[in-house]
Amino acid sequence: MPNPVRAVHAFTALAVGDALGWPMEDRGNRVGGTASLKPRWAFESWERRDGGGYAPHVQPLDPGAISDDTQLALAVARSLLRGPDWWEHLTRVELPIWTVYERGGGGATKRAAQSWLSGRPPWSDDRADRRGRYFDAGGNGAAMRCLPHCLIDIPFDELATRLDLDAVVTHGHPYALIGSRVYAYALRYALGRTEPLAFGELLDRVIAGGGEWGRAPQLPDDWRHAADEHHAGYGAAWERAIDKTHALLRTAREGIQQGAIAVDRDTLEQLGVFGRERGAGHITATAAVFLASRYLTQPRQGLLQAAFSRGADTDTLAAMTGGLLGALSPEGWLQPLDQQVQDSDYVVRTAVELIDGHREPPSSPFTTRDRTKLYRFLDTARPGARTDLPLGHAKVMDITDYDSRSQYIRAWTLRTDAGQTIHIKRNDKGRDGKPRWITLSVPDEPLEAEEQRGGLVLLVDDLDRARDFYEAVADLRVTRATRGFVSFGWLAVELDVRRELPLDLAEPTRAAIRFYRSPSGVARAHAALTKRGLHADPAERAGKPLIRTRDPDGHVVEFHTLNGVSPPIQSD
Repeated sequence: MPNPVRAVHAFTALAVGDALGWPMEDRGNRVGGTASLKPRWAFESWERRDGGGYAPHVQPLDPGAISDDTQLALAVARSLLRGPDWWEHLTRVELPIWTVYERGGGGATKRAAQSWLSGRPPWSDDRADRRGRYFDAGGNGAAMRCLPHCLIDIPFDELATRLDLDAVVTHGHPYALIGSRVYAYALRYALGRTEPLAFGELLDRVIAGGGEWGRAPQLPDDWRHAADEHHAGYGAAWERAIDKTHALLRTAREGIQQGAIAVDRDTLEQLGVFGRERGAGHITATAAVFLASRYLTQPRQGLLQAAFSRGADTDTLAAMTGGLLGALSPEGWLQPLDQQVQDSDYVVRTAVELIDGHREPPSSPFTTRDRTKLYRFLDTARPGARTDLPLGHAKVMDITDYDSRSQYIRAWTLRTDAGQTIHIKRNDKGRDGKPRWITLSVPDEPLEAEEQRGGLVLLVDDLDRARDFYEAVADLRVTRATRGFVSFGWLAVELDVRRELPLDLAEPTRAAIRFYRSPSGVARAHAALTKRGLHADPAERAGKPLIRTRDPDGHVVEFHTLNGVSPPIQSD
């Protein structure tokens, strides 16, 4: 049975590796390139070119941002929480809605997801050229998302069947299926071990287990018929791919035996990590097992080696290497990145629910009609608006417009109540000089000479924390939001980056922010404070009860009763 602690650690390390490697990936289109980047145990903000030739623009990314590797691993995990209906949930719900929020996805996976959105398996496409592209797809998209399957305590032959069913959802070439099996075999051994591993033992176990992970797949008849037709006999293609994978594993074993760090890149190059097929499933899986075996006692260095292997498919290589090192190594080495990676708490909670056998109710399929409904909601949404998604109840946290020469571009950031962040971006040619969505900014109107605008701006250290306080406790509505600023109208909070200010200007003052509420409104504020563990002092003014507290950045906040007498308030 997989060790629960190492299982959670493995899932977190996968996300950390993804976030470290994505800025280095060629397909990441990092502004400024990657030549000057050096391995560093830290997340940094970065920018990527996006939109191609139709709507080119520069997109900023926060430190620790994750890509499709973690997105799809979470999608598989949520599917497995549906029990026996996991495959239907993956193909009818998760992959279809992923087309709306994907970041950094590979071509084969995106094409297959679009096919599932239209309600059709990719191997049943009416067009022969599209079927051919599917059966020629042997990328690592299946291997990178297979970790959740390995957290379920089932025999490996049953696990292999699940892996195959998962893999053919997006990829039809043996390389994809074999890569998923090889990686899962190594991961299951790492998760289930009870004794420390010897140097190179993990790779030896995978090589010795070829009889288990190399067995021919048993897949539905309609899929097998189409595969035999394309490959002129899928069984023969499978055996050739198995032989090539064994050869790669032997090459990796030779690299381990040499032992010197200087030969690591040479070994990766011999494995094909930097070649034309660098994204193939069997290549990436072998490289991940090699790096995890090589850096068993130096997990940070191993993950950095994977993430900064310039010219490789770095986000997936690092994600898969991270998953193995997380399963092999003791807790602690991921700090502080395990807390800084995007949606870290949600990743941990999802892994725990999967290990504990938690079950979620079935969800309705996500169709093109549902996608249109979502887009129409976003067209008129403002920060703070809420909607229901198959991923859960979600709230619009931020709306950003990008500069582009040819089209209007807008991005919406949503967060589910469970803690998953969803980024949705759309392009629009516009009509009559306007995009389809509403304009949120204040219109550029000429101001009279004597007209002035102003308001109270609070400088804060944590924008999300401050926003939560004034939305949930003070019951304010967001009117405008950017990456460093949130406005509630007369009151705004802004991320304090002006470190050069004199110290006396940063010290607390005797000023107080005062809210007047109905008695029930004051009671709700007190309940919200209690829920967040914030202290609230009861007081009285003009014979009416009030509560006084401080926001997370130390500003004094008071809630006064507007009319009547508020309910009794107990001190903490």
